[in-house]
Amino acid sequence: MRRYLVLRPIEVTPCRALSGQSRSAAIFDRGFLVLLLVIACWVQAPVAIGQELQAQPAKGEAAQAAAAEAPDRPYFEDLAMAGSAAVAQGKRLLVFDAPSDLMPDDKTALPPFFEWITDREVAAHIQDHYVPVVRFVGPPKAILFVDKKGNPVDSPGQEIVLTYFCMPDGTVLHLIIGHVSKAAFLRNSNWVRSMCHPVPDDQKEKQLAIRTKHRERLLSEHVAHIEQEQIALWKNDEPPDELLAHHIEDTVKEAAAFRKQQIRRRFGSAWTATQHQLIVPAMAAHGELEPEYIHVLLSELAGVHIDRLRQPAYEQLAHQKFWTASQTSQAAITAYRSAVQQNQPTLFVIEVPPRQKQAAILKSPNMARVMNQFVVARRVTLADLAIVLDACELEKITLPRSEQLQFVAYRPDGKLAATLTDKHSVTTTTRLLQRVVESLDQEPNKK
Repeated sequence: MRRYLVLRPIEVTPCRALSGQSRSAAIFDRGFLVLLLVIACWVQAPVAIGQELQAQPAKGEAAQAAAAEAPDRPYFEDLAMAGSAAVAQGKRLLVFDAPSDLMPDDKTALPPFFEWITDREVAAHIQDHYVPVVRFVGPPKAILFVDKKGNPVDSPGQEIVLTYFCMPDGTVLHLIIGHVSKAAFLRNSNWVRSMCHPVPDDQKEKQLAIRTKHRERLLSEHVAHIEQEQIALWKNDEPPDELLAHHIEDTVKEAAAFRKQQIRRRFGSAWTATQHQLIVPAMAAHGELEPEYIHVLLSELAGVHIDRLRQPAYEQLAHQKFWTASQTSQAAITAYRSAVQQNQPTLFVIEVPPRQKQAAILKSPNMARVMNQFVVARRVTLADLAIVLDACELEKITLPRSEQLQFVAYRPDGKLAATLTDKHSVTTTTRLLQRVVESLDQEPNKK
């Protein structure tokens, strides 16, 4: 059953502006003698500092933690840390979900996802109102998939970037898919800044405020693109008490279907099916696709957290495979560096969804004996592995697309020693890994 909403105007209560807080200032009698003034400053300086700290409770533990954990680059990669910094600075989050191949080697600036990202006006706008967050979810650069002939099977793709405007707690306020112009970015950003000021304390009120803003904009700017019979299918219900995972996924899928239907209605007679498959992704990459469906989507999913929306949005709306790292990546980096110190090889056990064959290999007594000679990092996803390869400057991996990677072995010098997939049996896996150990033992500088 469709869960899209009936888009009808709703009376909106005017938002109240945030009032500033006045601060008292210390008054000094400048008529004192110079000697008394010096003595007074020497005695009262610690007291004045203590009073100033007590007068600013808003810059408490959250602000101190955010300052202590500030990144060595002009953006965060950790959402929670960025949220603490946003609270401390009174800003919101600007989150970029982007393919890994858009990450430049120079990490001292915000990655140039758009040609206007370094524009002075845009840079000042972002700095004044947002804490930037960059998270890479596209195919990792360190792993190349090839066909049977060795040709790359994953093209660079459309390099689609999803830009989220969020509250410090990760609540999604708005979403832009693809590359847009500078004017479009600033127009959307200024519209987002008008949402939820002040922020309602009640979750249901916050959901209603977000939903109302999206309905208003949809009706004022995009209603001409939506057929009246389509509007009649949407239901005008209250925001759900809880957004279930299947509800989020189904709603995103239906939004994608709605977009596809609108595009076919507008261009179906001019495009063939093949042209449609080629042109639509290109249009999506440049933000050219029916922006109103995002307002429909976020009207239905008002109050959704970004971490619950980002995967279905990236897969269904950007039509890209979603890659993301887990906390295991840091443990895997530590394991490799420990192996280097001990001059031992590292074995990465890849997290495989259907682990039946891998589990059988791990239970083998011979495999257990071989693994004792490695520093082992377990439950490593391909995204985790890509992060390790990048962080530790390890040799990149070329992998047949038809095979499922299960184990990867690296030498202490960073060279790739073995890649083992579901095509390798228990015997072959243990034999190849044993050869890795033996090759290191035979080196003259082996300690």
